[in-house]
Amino acid sequence: MVSFICDTCQETVRKPKVESHCYKCRDCWVLSCVDCGKSFEGEEYAQHTSCISEAEKYQGKLYHQYNPKASKLSSNNGNVQMRWVDIVKMVASTSKDYKQNGTEKVLQGMMEYDNIPRKRKKFSNFVKNSLNVHSSEVLDEVWGLLETAWKKNKEEMDALKNKIKDKKRKMHC
Repeated sequence: MVSFICDTCQETVRKPKVESHCYKCRDCWVLSCVDCGKSFEGEEYAQHTSCISEAEKYQGKLYHQYNPKASKLSSNNGNVQMRWVDIVKMVASTSKDYKQNGTEKVLQGMMEYDNIPRKRKKFSNFVKNSLNVHSSEVLDEVWGLLETAWKKNKEEMDALKNKIKDKKRKMHC
């Protein structure tokens, strides 16, 4: 949470309380950020949404940002959820042979979402609640199409990983 110091009364105020502070302290026109020291006149403080961390402030050039989520994602594999959403969009745009009437409508509706669950039970709840589809036949067909595409994509990714590993082994030998 960003905090500011009123240059008039030297009171430390958190961002949500700045406006109420300005009503109390009539001469409050300039606010300074506690972390970075930058001064903001008038309502410029509203654009100051994030600031440097304490570690960054005190370590200076020695600071190295650690992101645990980024380290879990390998550069070859990519984000699993993004791959899943890409597969959903690919299936929705390419598949046209459906056994059930509502399948195409469900696939087109899912293209609007970026948070599509990858597990069967959660996927069913998502489709029922978000797309208002209660036909188990349609759900089964959509899930079958997506599961088939996912397995095919996973096999391709595994083959690609194995090729890369083989190339690295050959280079080291």
